[in-house]
Amino acid sequence: MKDKQSSIDFYALVRIYGERFRGAFIKKIYQTGKDEFTFILYSSDHGKFPFHIKLSSGTAFMDPLRPEESSSFAMFLRKNLSEQKIRDIEQINFDRVLRITMYSGTQLVFELFREGNLIIIENDLITYAFNPREWKNRKILKGEKYIPPSTVDPISASEEEIAKILANSKASIVQTMATRLNLGGEYAEEIAVRLGIEKEKASVDFVTLVPEIMGEIRKLLEETALNKAYYYKSANMLSPVKLQSMQEEPEIIEDFNEGLISQMGRIREVDPQVTQVERRVTNQKKTIEQYIELSAKLKAAGQTLISNLGEFEKILSIAKKSLKTMKTGQEIYPGIILKGLDFDKKIITIERSGGEMELWLNMSSGENANHYFTRSKEYILKAEGAKKALEETSKINISSDSSGRKKVRPKKWFESYHWFITSGGNLVVAGKDVNGNEKVVKKHMGEKDIYIHADLYGAPSTVLKLNNPDSDIERDILEAAQFAVANSRAWANGLGSGSAYWVTPLQVSKTPESGEFVRKGSWIVKGKRNYLFNLPLKLKVSTVNYENAELPMICPDSTEIEAEKDIIFISPGETKREKIAKEIAEMLNWERDEISSVLPPGGSKIDSVVKKVQPSVSQ
Repeated sequence: MKDKQSSIDFYALVRIYGERFRGAFIKKIYQTGKDEFTFILYSSDHGKFPFHIKLSSGTAFMDPLRPEESSSFAMFLRKNLSEQKIRDIEQINFDRVLRITMYSGTQLVFELFREGNLIIIENDLITYAFNPREWKNRKILKGEKYIPPSTVDPISASEEEIAKILANSKASIVQTMATRLNLGGEYAEEIAVRLGIEKEKASVDFVTLVPEIMGEIRKLLEETALNKAYYYKSANMLSPVKLQSMQEEPEIIEDFNEGLISQMGRIREVDPQVTQVERRVTNQKKTIEQYIELSAKLKAAGQTLISNLGEFEKILSIAKKSLKTMKTGQEIYPGIILKGLDFDKKIITIERSGGEMELWLNMSSGENANHYFTRSKEYILKAEGAKKALEETSKINISSDSSGRKKVRPKKWFESYHWFITSGGNLVVAGKDVNGNEKVVKKHMGEKDIYIHADLYGAPSTVLKLNNPDSDIERDILEAAQFAVANSRAWANGLGSGSAYWVTPLQVSKTPESGEFVRKGSWIVKGKRNYLFNLPLKLKVSTVNYENAELPMICPDSTEIEAEKDIIFISPGETKREKIAKEIAEMLNWERDEISSVLPPGGSKIDSVVKKVQPSVSQ
């Protein structure tokens, strides 16, 4: 299962949507989860748009439920970053690291591997780190100079540099490409398949193929420009390129960001207590494996000593006599290389027959062997203890669905827009922002569909997709027009009704008159407009079974839906979106963010609730 985005995903994000960031202002920042943040950005070309990031998983242009009260850390970020203008966004060294640079010089770095990190940099020094960390050659601490986790960029590196990496690696070609070239396992295998090379062979065997390998990597990256996503269900994997190495035909998503949104939805969200128990089980299993592996290694080392007592006695004797003059890397006995020295503990590390082992100079070779055997037994006992602890942990029985709420599910393509199903069974989609207004027409409006727009500036482009020829078209148009008005600023302004018009797709164009300019998300409508007046701003929230899935849906109050569903009727009001979403979610037994995603912009109020009719039970 793939629950983290890859280096190529981040490459595609920056390549496809980089211009969306450049020149945008950071307006608001919300902490929407333990390691999740939503940045509300604004630019003159794109209007307001959300950029969501989960440090341990990935990113997408999506707007999950925001908390009713801002966290102290969100306020800290706002204080330091609000109203700053973005100069550039880039991927560092083709790694899972994004850097956003402001015109002020401030840098915001997102590291999206392991548990992830959010780092603020001023004058090349770290001023804040969400997860302070320290390694041997790298420190993510306040006051330290920021050093990226990887120093190799396979895109800009020369063929000579890549050849040196392959030549010096002891791993297979796929392992080397995955780790040293930052491709990740799936894409390293894809390169191997495309070139027809054996993935298990040593990387040193392919030094002469470096030009072909680099050429294939460049081809792979070029394919991300198509702005598509390919979802492989069996592997639960999303990719910005089609993979020959996968043994199935993928689901093709026509916009990469829509694929990212679906992927973020598939990342499992469970009860915190369940997560804790599962994490404990995973860690205990891993510990048991490590103990058993260490025991086996120590036992093998002891057996090697017992089988070669004379040889090791000579090695110990030489080491004791020459300890002060010995240097690492030298051969201290035929076939024996000194790899390390610890003067305080009087331990040397040697390399013999390709493997390393430690020798205690204050012990004989036989005593060294017994020491290894003793330690081997100790780890066996530790493994037994860990197994008992695992049995106790496994007895904990927690249901991840004890709340009765719906589990996180893959999203349908139309859920990235405002949407509903008309009484006639036709789908209506409306843009949520400038990009949505652009795509809903370009990608989803067919020749037989209807274009609808509220008679207000900045209202969403709305498309009624006429897939059901037997439907009452006039009624569906009326419902779609009411929906278009409700999702315009009329709702946020608390109006009681509004007007809209509809036209055919042939009347919608991007071609302006001479001297005019059409902004992104806007369209030129030519010819007669068919107006509809006094459309009430009244909606209802319920659930619908559509395309083999049960979905939360908001629609005009006049739309017919299944009688056995609970229905909540709403209209413009003073209650904030997050609070009303929580109330409706509790009534419908749905997750709050699912409900929030379908609500119109602005405040609302609940007018009435209709509970589903319970079947009578005969006595």
